[in-house]
Amino acid sequence: MPARICIVILMLSMVPALHADDAPDAPAPSSPVPEAGERPTAEELDRIRLALPPDIDARSSRAELWSELLENAVESARLREELARSQADLSIIRRELDELRQFILDHEEFGSDYEEYQRIKEVAERETRRRAAEVRRKQIDSQREEQRKGRDAGQQQRSLEALARIRAEKYQQAGFTPIGMDVFMGRSSYFYAPEDSSQPPLVYKPYRFGTKYANPTTSDEIDYTQMTISGSLLNATTEIRSLGVAITFFDEYNNQIGAEIVQIENSRPNVPYPFTAKLQMALNRPFTSHASYVLYSDPVP
Repeated sequence: MPARICIVILMLSMVPALHADDAPDAPAPSSPVPEAGERPTAEELDRIRLALPPDIDARSSRAELWSELLENAVESARLREELARSQADLSIIRRELDELRQFILDHEEFGSDYEEYQRIKEVAERETRRRAAEVRRKQIDSQREEQRKGRDAGQQQRSLEALARIRAEKYQQAGFTPIGMDVFMGRSSYFYAPEDSSQPPLVYKPYRFGTKYANPTTSDEIDYTQMTISGSLLNATTEIRSLGVAITFFDEYNNQIGAEIVQIENSRPNVPYPFTAKLQMALNRPFTSHASYVLYSDPVP
């Protein structure tokens, strides 16, 4: 058996421990090797039977100990094999006992008609399999429905994004720039009041925060502490909303020097709402940059 071979190999590896008490300078006795054509002697046959190393005398006490170790190892392997077979037989007996108990219970319920019992049992097994298949089918249908909803939601999201891009391009062609929350701001202009002469209004575009803009006019005759701004807001959603937009102005050091909050109540979709506001600026020179952002875009109940 493979287990016995492994144990014999393990015992062979223990040979140095058995003769570790030999004198280090004592020569190990050599086993006579039969020449070709000679038959092995009885001692050699015993040595082969006991699997003795060549440096152990077959008549010594160590040889007897070695033989006993081998026999114990082989016996232990045999007992383990018998235990494994016994456990397997016990498992089979327990399963048969459970089946017998179930048969007795079914016999008490259905009577002595074994064929009827078998028929009812087969019907019950088919019903169990049918229910399991039904549960599995419902799970598959549910997974397919979730996948379909996911595909539909993804397709709907892509369609909305495409429509939003088309709408944004359309508004930008009309001169409106998105500033967030589906609110667009049109081209605006500002005006610094002259102190003793007239000045034409200058136009600027409400780009994103941080965009620089330089005023071409720096005359000392203009009062930069007063500024008038005019523009328009557009609600790009599909419902009526109330809008609040902040417009801020900064100097060359990015310090805020003026601001205005534009509020539009009940703004209808896709309708530009103009506004004009007069600002009190905190610096007597033109602003350098500006930013526009949405404070709120609330649907009207």
